[in-house]
Amino acid sequence: MKKHIPNILTISRIALTFVLFAILLTIDSSNGSLYFWCFVFFAVISATDFLDGFLARRWKVESRFGRVADPFADKIFIAGCFLIFAFEQIPVMENLPAAAGEVIRWGLAAVILLRESAVTIVRQIAEKKGFDFSASQFGKVKMFSQCVLGAYVLVHSAFFAGSAVSDWLLAAGFIFTAVATAGSGIEAAIRLYKAYKNQHTPA
Repeated sequence: MKKHIPNILTISRIALTFVLFAILLTIDSSNGSLYFWCFVFFAVISATDFLDGFLARRWKVESRFGRVADPFADKIFIAGCFLIFAFEQIPVMENLPAAAGEVIRWGLAAVILLRESAVTIVRQIAEKKGFDFSASQFGKVKMFSQCVLGAYVLVHSAFFAGSAVSDWLLAAGFIFTAVATAGSGIEAAIRLYKAYKNQHTPA
């Protein structure tokens, strides 16, 4: 039974992610209590992302399903949330020009989609070539920044809507996360190039 727990957590994360999407797509922008429950869902989903991988490594029960499903679940969760934030104009940042809010929301969503598409291709190439393409520290920083920002978007919407300080913190968070996301994609491409070059360099 123990060997199935990480995969069960991964599947549960995907199910909870779609519940979160459904709430976000129907939420009223003035309903702070629902935003709070969205934050709870977001926090639980983020925690299972850490927990399933940790348990699989700890118990030495990594599986092919887990190696495929875990990053797939991450992509659905993160890309889906930030796309919904962009479509639904979450968060409302009253103290920033309306155009600035649109740019940073859609800008980050676009960077995330481009990065995930590119890294999926890079990972497939790396696996076919037999290269090690496990998560890097840069990738972990990217994921951490996305999870913290997503959680704060919901906390802001629940408790701090209208706060100038919170609006500017959010703007800074969106910009930092966009840079971290783009940087991790570039770093992944560089890793693939170096691995390919080393493989074809005469000893």
